[in-house]
Amino acid sequence: MSDTNRKPGALCNACGGDGRIADPKAAIIGREPQTVIIARLCRWCRGTGRRPNLHPPV
Repeated sequence: MSDTNRKPGALCNACGGDGRIADPKAAIIGREPQTVIIARLCRWCRGTGRRPNLHPPV
């Protein structure tokens, strides 16, 4: 994300400003049960890392 198109708003507390949330899944890889971590877009900030309607205190 570039700083030129960033809109003001508070950092998203759900993803910590990353825009993605870890989504663990159970998988079997090579006949061994493992946990695979898949990153998905944050549903609260829609991947921007900032909450548009929340404004930090000034």
